[in-house]
This record gives sequence, structure tokens and C-alpha cells, in this order.
Amino acid sequence: MGHTRKHFFRGGAICACLLALVISWACSGGGYSGGGIEAEGVYGKVGVLITDAPSHEYGNIWITITEISLLTADCDGYHKCCGEKHDRDRECHDVEDCCDRKECCCDDGGCDHEECDDDQCGFGECDDERGDDTVCDPGDEGEADCGGKAVTIFSSEEGYTLDLLQYRDEDFLLLINEEVPAGRYQKIRMRISGVRAEGGPCEDMEIKLPSGRVDLNPGSPIDIDENELIYLRLDIDVNKSIHLHPSGSSKCIFRPVVFVDILTKDDLSQCPTLVTGEVKELHDESGDWVPESLTLRREGSTADNCLGDIRVCFAEDTLIFTADGVFGSPADLEKGQSVTVRGMTREGCFTASLIIIGDCRSVQGVIEEIPGFTEFLLSPDSCDGADSPIKVMLADETLLSTGCDTLMDPDALEAGMRVLVIGRLDDKQKTLAAALLIILTDEIEGTAAGVECGEDGCVFLLDTGADQTREIFVPKGARIALEGDGPVPDGMIQLLSCRSYHIRIFQGHNGMSEVLITPESVTGVVEKIYPYSRTLQVGGLSVQVISPATGVYISEKGDTLVSFDVLQPGDEITCFGLKACDDDLEDFHAFVFLVEKSG
Repeated sequence: MGHTRKHFFRGGAICACLLALVISWACSGGGYSGGGIEAEGVYGKVGVLITDAPSHEYGNIWITITEISLLTADCDGYHKCCGEKHDRDRECHDVEDCCDRKECCCDDGGCDHEECDDDQCGFGECDDERGDDTVCDPGDEGEADCGGKAVTIFSSEEGYTLDLLQYRDEDFLLLINEEVPAGRYQKIRMRISGVRAEGGPCEDMEIKLPSGRVDLNPGSPIDIDENELIYLRLDIDVNKSIHLHPSGSSKCIFRPVVFVDILTKDDLSQCPTLVTGEVKELHDESGDWVPESLTLRREGSTADNCLGDIRVCFAEDTLIFTADGVFGSPADLEKGQSVTVRGMTREGCFTASLIIIGDCRSVQGVIEEIPGFTEFLLSPDSCDGADSPIKVMLADETLLSTGCDTLMDPDALEAGMRVLVIGRLDDKQKTLAAALLIILTDEIEGTAAGVECGEDGCVFLLDTGADQTREIFVPKGARIALEGDGPVPDGMIQLLSCRSYHIRIFQGHNGMSEVLITPESVTGVVEKIYPYSRTLQVGGLSVQVISPATGVYISEKGDTLVSFDVLQPGDEITCFGLKACDDDLEDFHAFVFLVEKSG
């Protein structure tokens, strides 16, 4: 899909040292059988990233993932009568073409041609005139029906449970499997055993995933070469997945809408994250009594919860913050120590920029006074349990950053800034020796009351509640986008003045800004299509599908990216985007559309 994301460190109520646990190696994986892939012993590496677009309706969306597999081309379904692979999910072949080539006329919901009987569609029998065999369908359990060409890269009986909304607009590295047979794969299959919501319309209701699995078509084959590392980014859009499809009085249907990106290590854009655990082993490969890496047993790891060990590598500039509250060296590390590691995944190893030994404390608040370059007074947030300012002590080695990972000098600190400080706290002395300081981004949330744009940027009027309206200037060049659906073209920004959209504005250090708008939606049946203007008639409304817009065909057999051209009258469609102003020719502008093909 290629969703472009700009990373900010967004301030929230963070009252623990662990900000986000972002590494989870598979409990088991690498199982496979069959052909179509390289010989045993020829392996590549695959990492799986999970991300989500934010949702203001829900507080938390917990999902439990039990398995992720890769399916080869032969497991994507094919006609034995001709032996050629076809896209069974979207298109019905021309009837004459079907007959000439003795193929079944297939579509995952029916055929458009009257000559195709019901039993000649989907996975039914082919009649004598069109062939004499069936379509190969792997089914829910039986990849073996297609030669067994499936590779399990993650498997856990208990499953791994994560809150999707904790990883909004950022990548959560679920796993890296280093023994994936090299070859070409067509699909990703993800099994989910449970979904639970806190907040929103599905809270306290049973959320049902009909098939218990999701088949994902990435749009192009996944080629894994020997020793190559690639990442599969699974962007699960909660707003589109739980659009409240009620099933009875106490059930919601969760049909995941997942966008897939295939990334190399060079494409991977990461921000540093924190992970805690115990030093399981130290690795001194040079024999100089100073380790070059360690094996970390993560906090809370058990035999059942899928939190395996991870490998932590050191760089030349890796900082070690000791239990005494001063900076030391890797020689201070010992087996059995509790540590917090800040770093990023590179080449399958979590490369550390900072390791904090022993217990640490994170305090978030506002800088009250700066008496000198090496210290300042911090007024902590209420969640930190402090009722008076804390003196923060900075060392020469203390990491200061803003945004994703922009390093700053101490002289950039100003009174009034919101910061997060991580280090060693002396409760008696009310002092905090800082190992890491992050300048936080201010988040202003509310309802759009108007937008005025000029040469230098746009002024947003935001109703923030309690009859308060704030005027916020967003400089030219700042990212203005729909949540999860991509940037808003300059010519459409004025549409925000016509309706009351939910908006979040982030303002960071040095004027860095971002505006995120919660999209509106239109659902109905496609009544008419006007190809030249890319306009649809849906439920009596005129919907213009912008170019380029993202289209997804959703079915029980998996999601497939589609273009505007495949739409047909009678299709069930949901469009996400912006409502038009009253004087516009159209009623709605669609940035993303989900379609279920007509029968």
C-alpha cells in the first residue's frame, strides 16, 4: 500500500519505565512441506510488522494472533482443467474464453455471465464442455490439498495478544524468523483467536471473526532470496475493520481490513523503542572481557506467552547507564541484571543506543525553570505521584531527542516544554539523574470549526470542548492527512471548513506540525458508474473517487487490492474520505473504498 507515515513522539499518560514493548520473536515457526520453494537449507529472513491507524471511537482493541503463514502460488487456487493460475477472487473470465480454454468460469461470489451456471462458479465442478476437474481450494485447514506449499513463520497455541491502538501510526515488530525457505509466495495467512474492544460501540460485546483467519493478498508476489531480510508490514485499520456490522443484539463482526507493504531493510523507517528484561547471556566474541552483544530474556517471558529471547547488539556509540546513576561501559553488564534497552532492529538484531542497568523511572511533565545547562526543574504530571518539582540532572552523555530520533543539545531546552525523562530517581533528594530525555509533541484534539489557508500555511479553528475554540497555525509543508488514508490534496483542505470533522494537531519542536483528520464514510450499493469523471451513484449520493484512491475487495477468502475500473453496479461499497461542501457538484470525495462484489 505504501502508506506514508511521519513519526512523532506523542505525549500521553506514561507512568512506567517501559514505554512500548515492540519486539516479539515467534514461539515456533519455519515449518513447511511441498515444492515450489527452494530446497531445504536455503533460507531467507522475514520480519512481520503490525501497525494501525488511530481510532477515536475505541480506547483499546486487543487481538490475539496464533499463527502467520506464507502460501505459495500453487496454494492460491488454480484450474486443474487448464493448469493455469487465475485470479479467482475478482474476475470472471469471458465466457467464450472460458469455453475455448476449457476453464471453469470463476469468481468468489458468482459470475456475471448468464451462460455460467451457479455450479460453474466459485469452487464448483466444471462440466464436460468446459473441463473435467475441480478448482483447487486450500480450504480452511488443508494447504496440503495444493501440495502442502505453506510455510508457518509464527505459531503459538496461546497466541500473542497486543493492543492495536498502542501502535497507532508506528510499527510493532511482531517477529523475525531467520529460517524461511527461499522462494516465491503469493499470500499471507493470519489466524486470530480473539478480539476484544474497550470503549466504542462494541465494548462488552462479543466480537466475532467469522472464519478465524485472514488471507492477505499483497498485490505482488513475495520473493524471498537466500540470506535476504524482508519485512511484511500489516496495517490493520480498526476503523474499517470494526465498522459495527452487528450480528444479533450482542455481537459485532470483525472483518479485518489489512493493507500490506513489502519492505527491505533499506525501506524500513523506525523510531527507537524501549524493551526491558533480564540479561540471559553476554557474548564476548573478541575475548577481551568486554561483551559485543547480549541475549535478553524479556520481562514477563514464560513458556506460554510467546515472549521469546532477543539478541541485543552494541554499536560503537552504545551508552551504558549504570545502577549508580552514572554512565559506564559494556564491562559493567553482568548476567542476571535487569536492563532497559533503547534501540532499533537492524539486520535481525536489536541494536542498542542506550542500555539502562537496574530499575529506572520515567517522569513526564513540564520544564518549570532552567537554572543551568546541566539541570532543570521539572513539574511532573499527576500520574507520577510527585507533589513538588523534581531536579533533573543532565550528564554530558545524556541522550536528548525529539521527533522520531532527532538528537538535541541541552541549550534547546526551554521553560514550558513538555518532556519525558528516564533515569535514576532519588525520592528523598527529589533528584532524577537522566539517561534519556525526550521532548514531547503537543497534541491538540477537537472539532474543526473553520480553516483559512494562505501562502505561509493554514490557520485551523478547533473547538476543543467546554465552549473553547483555539486558533492554531500550521505552516506550509506540514503533513495534513486523513487518519490511515493518506494526505489531503491542497485543493481539498478547504473542505474541512464545511463539516465538523474530528481533528488532531501535533506541534513539535522547531515548528514541526502534523494534522490528522478522522475520515467520514458512505455505505451503500453502487447504482451507476461514470468512468470518465470517476464518479459513483451510491444510495442517491454522488461519490467522486479521487485519483489515486485505494480500493480493497474484501471476501472470506482474503482481501485484494483493486482499481476503480473493476467496480460494477450492484456492488456493496463503503467509501472513506471527506464530505463535499454544499455548492460542490459531488456529495463525497473517496480516498479509500471497500467493495464486496455483486452476485
